[in-house]
Amino acid sequence: MTNLTDPFSVASETEFTVTGKTYEAKALIKSAGFAWDKENRMWIGDATAKANFEEMGNPARGRADARLVNACKVVPVYLSRNPENCD
Repeated sequence: MTNLTDPFSVASETEFTVTGKTYEAKALIKSAGFAWDKENRMWIGDATAKANFEEMGNPARGRADARLVNACKVVPVYLSRNPENCD
């Protein structure tokens, strides 16, 4: 994972990660389509997983699940660009 203050970091438009109280919401995160990236110690998913997880935050689907989902946040994964490759 790159330093978010790194000027050579860019947000991915296709990969997302879940932050916050993820341990309690682990089963929901998995069922939404995110996978645990052991090396970087974070959940990784695509736009479909993001949409599925955010839909689980709807209280109409269950207040207990909504509380777990709303304690988390889905954000883009930051990718590091090599400054040597910049023109």
